[in-house]
Amino acid sequence: MFKPPIFIGGSGRSGTTLLRVMLDSHPEIYCGPELKLLPSISNLWGHSVREFRPIMDSYLLDRNEVSRLYREFIESFFYAALRESGKSRFAEKSPNNVFCFTQLAEIFPDAVFVQIIRDGRDVVSSLLNMDWKTAGSGQKPAYTSSALEAARYWVACVGAGRKLAIAENTSHRYFEVRYEDLILQPMKSMRSLLTFLGEDWDPRVLSYHSIDRDRGLESSSEAVAQPLSDASIGRWRKDLTESQLIDVHESGRDLLEELDYC
Repeated sequence: MFKPPIFIGGSGRSGTTLLRVMLDSHPEIYCGPELKLLPSISNLWGHSVREFRPIMDSYLLDRNEVSRLYREFIESFFYAALRESGKSRFAEKSPNNVFCFTQLAEIFPDAVFVQIIRDGRDVVSSLLNMDWKTAGSGQKPAYTSSALEAARYWVACVGAGRKLAIAENTSHRYFEVRYEDLILQPMKSMRSLLTFLGEDWDPRVLSYHSIDRDRGLESSSEAVAQPLSDASIGRWRKDLTESQLIDVHESGRDLLEELDYC
């Protein structure tokens, strides 16, 4: 039996990979490279319990049983790696997990959810420097080509993840980490997170960069092999043009103010 899983998400370029390797440095938590499959699997689960409900009924599968089958399917992706790691708990970090937090919360009634949030202006600055390509079309995603679209993406990610915090029955299972706190007050930030996760403090989470691991193909894989640095905090001040900043504020001002970024 697994201990309750941890699902991590957040806007791309918010520090999700940094948080992943820090948690993976804990002796009880395995958090490997991005699986990326959970949004697709969660969407299929949604179809199974809604549009395909009559079919499920025909097979004598109620909603709880369907969720159990999906839960076992998802867990099976982690069996081998978790066993090899010798750890007792798996975490999965893919930025777009925020878009399926609510589905995963039903599939895994005991799971906990972590969203890392970063100043949207810095997120936009970083996204615009990414040479990402969309699977299939090979085109750049709109949110890496336009400050306005990047800001809209950031707002959508934060809002999707925070749906758990709004619902009374899931708010206690949701935790937010600020990128800036993780960089500037790493011990305090990680202690709070580990307390939420029900795990003991271990200083190895702060020496993540000295541990040899599979860093996967994530865009920050090289950066997280280095010690913490505050060099990217406030990068928007030199990176964004006045016009781009206006676009960011058009979509993101309310959330930036709500999060006390401006």
